[in-house]
Amino acid sequence: MATPIRSIPVLEGKVADAFLKEARKVERKPHTVEFSESTRLLVRKANNDLRNQYAAL
Repeated sequence: MATPIRSIPVLEGKVADAFLKEARKVERKPHTVEFSESTRLLVRKANNDLRNQYAAL
């Protein structure tokens, strides 16, 4: 039996505008990634944990 095709979600209104704004920003700088402050802290903590593990060896 065939699987029914689901409808494709469509962005509308403010959400669509915000998405297009971010997409255009990325098109201007295609090889950049913006991290939130919480992500930066998480990466910094992970790096410190790795350094501490290797220092203990």
